[in-house]
This record gives sequence, structure tokens and C-alpha cells, in this order.
Amino acid sequence: MKKYKHTKTFTYEGKRYYIRGDSLQECYEKWAKRLAEFESGKKAITKNMRFDDWVTEWLKTYKEPTVSRETLDSYRSNIKCHILPLLGSMPLKSIKSIHCQRVINDMSGMSAKMLSRVSQLMYSIFDDAVDNELINDNPAKKLKIPKGSKRSRRAITDTERQYILRVAEYHPAGLWVLLMLYCGLRPAEAAGLRWIDVDLQNKVLTVNQAIKRSGTVGAPKTESGYRKIPIPNQLLTKLKPNTNQTETKNEPYDYVCTNTKGGRLTSSPMQKMWKSFKNAMNIEMGCQSEKGIALPPYRVADDLVPYCLRHTYCTDLRDAGVDITVARVLMGHSSISITDQIYTHQSDRAFQDAAEKINSGATSGATP
Repeated sequence: MKKYKHTKTFTYEGKRYYIRGDSLQECYEKWAKRLAEFESGKKAITKNMRFDDWVTEWLKTYKEPTVSRETLDSYRSNIKCHILPLLGSMPLKSIKSIHCQRVINDMSGMSAKMLSRVSQLMYSIFDDAVDNELINDNPAKKLKIPKGSKRSRRAITDTERQYILRVAEYHPAGLWVLLMLYCGLRPAEAAGLRWIDVDLQNKVLTVNQAIKRSGTVGAPKTESGYRKIPIPNQLLTKLKPNTNQTETKNEPYDYVCTNTKGGRLTSSPMQKMWKSFKNAMNIEMGCQSEKGIALPPYRVADDLVPYCLRHTYCTDLRDAGVDITVARVLMGHSSISITDQIYTHQSDRAFQDAAEKINSGATSGATP
């Protein structure tokens, strides 16, 4: 590496930068050029740039034009929370594998999914830096991922099902909840369902859109999310469009589930609806209440979340003997391995059925 006679520093937007040259004149010229680049919003793409500067360019050039707003926000959040605190101020060319390993080690205890997501994100950032000849090798290519926690959704219990169905009869979120329970829709898919997607004559509903976190309407989570689902008889009567002449008739592009003002559901109203639904369940299950708010100790389990209803649908499919390949399509899973995780998870009901069959066989084969 060439050694320069003079070094000058300057600060821009809270960051310190070093300018080196063989003469003071060269330093001042480089200084002026770098400052002009910053003020024009264009930072030089060089081997000497800082990691955080490269990440800014990487997001703008490689990701903004190619991914959804929700995915881009996820990238930015993970970079800000997990990667920049350790690597942000380092020169891109100085980052070694051990530095990337420290990023992952500091996340120890988080979910396996989050660990994988951040490690893949780092790999992509550095891989594109290699392609641009800013670094010679990818320091994130051989990371040793710590054992992360596995967060799995569970099926609801028979008692929970009893109270969910009871509350769904009168609660404003009832139909939204039943769509997840009886059709396995994701919360955002149930929120994005329109009357044009509901074929009552053939007892089929079509999933072709979902509500994004930003509140916009977009495609389902994956390409496999586009699917048709049979409407069970328990749900059919709940999905009858409004035909009362004293009320406004539902139009084809009206949403099946709406907020309290009749508008489209978004992330925040969905969270509030679920909180309200669980509150009603707590009261139904015997909690004391004050002004309609359940008081502790609560009866509803903390881990009862909307995705438990979708998980239950898949469990019900398995218990009903539906082939796993069919279940994958109905669930909208991108891979059958995801469905398999639920199909191979033993339910209390399946355990009891097995015990009864074993006892029945043992009894029938017993010697008098």
C-alpha cells in the first residue's frame, strides 16, 4: 500500500473521513472532490469506501428497483439493527470473516429464521462488492451459524376452539377469524378477500391478493399463495352477502372483512381486532371485567395468535386424511417441507386415536 506524506480529516453528517496525498494541495483537491460528491448525493464507489456507504449504494442500486417496499423495509431494519452497529464505520476492504461472525454471534438466542436471514443478507451485500471489484473475497461466505430458537405455531385446543366459535358469533372480527380457521388463510389474505373472490354456488373462494404491512394491496406471500380453497359448510352461511334491503348490498369489489368504519383492514386494525377478540374470549372463559376489559388472571394463553388458526386448519386436514400434496396447495406453502413440519407434528387427537386403535386391536386379539 502506498504511503502518503500528508493526511487530512473532515467530518460530514457526523462521520469522519480521511484524505491522503503527497502534498497538501493534493489533499485539498481530493477533499473538495469528495465533498462535492457528498453534496450531490453521489458517493464515490471505491475500495476505500466505508461499509455503511456501500450498503446505502447497494440498497439503492440493487434492491430498491427489484424488491417490494415491505422487503426493502425488512432489509433496512435488519441492517440497521444487526449489521451496522459492528461493521458500519469500518472500511469495506478491511472487513474479515471474523467481523461478520461477530455480527451473527451477537444474535445468538434469536430465531433460526432471523439468523439465516441476516447471514444471507450479509452474503449478498459482500457478494455484490466482490462483483464490483471492491473486495477480493466474500467474508460472509463461511459463517458458522449459532443454534437459534425455533418458534413454531401450534394448533388450538378443543377448549380454545369452543370459545373461538362462540365469540365469533357476535364479535366484529368473527368472520376474519373463521376464514383463518376454516380455510387456512393468512391474516393478510383474509383481510384482502373480496366478494368477487367468493363463489358461493360452487363453494370455492379464491386467494389472489393480500394486505401488506404498509396498508397497500399486493400479491400473496409467495407464488404458491395464489390458490382456490373449498368453503366448508360451517362457513358457508357466514359468507352470505348482505341482501337485506334496509342495508347496503355488498358490491363485488367490496372487502369481505372490514374495519369499524367499513374500510379495508390494514396491519394496525388487524392487531387491534385480534386483541379485542382475545379480550372477549377471556370474558367468555370467566375472567372478571371492568368496562368491558378483562382483568387478570387471564384465561387465554399468551401464545394464541392468528397464525394458530391457520396451523389448526392444516392439522385438521391431516387428521381428516387429506394427502400432504393437496394440503400444501390448500395452505399455499412454497415447499412441501413446510407442510410436512405440521403433518409430522403429533396432535393430542391423533395420539388419542392411535391409543384407541391399539387398545381395540389388543382387545380383539386377546385369548378368552
